[in-house]
Amino acid sequence: MGQPPLRVGDKNDSVRFLQVMLGALATRFANLPEDEGPNGIYSDVTADAVRLLQQQAGLATTGTVDKPTWDAITILYNQGI
Repeated sequence: MGQPPLRVGDKNDSVRFLQVMLGALATRFANLPEDEGPNGIYSDVTADAVRLLQQQAGLATTGTVDKPTWDAITILYNQGI
């Protein structure tokens, strides 16, 4: 994605899209925390879910969604479709 990284405090449609993907992944990864749902606000809960997925993918656990994190989340998401 050609956009800036997503992080705590961001509020936009990209965050909402991320949260939709995290919600779908939570049905397959029991250790993902429950999020508030796709509200478009990057909260600490969203960051916790991102950190767990970063850990699963062997990435730095920053809680920030950069290109490698988007790629990893997209791959995991697409495996479930």
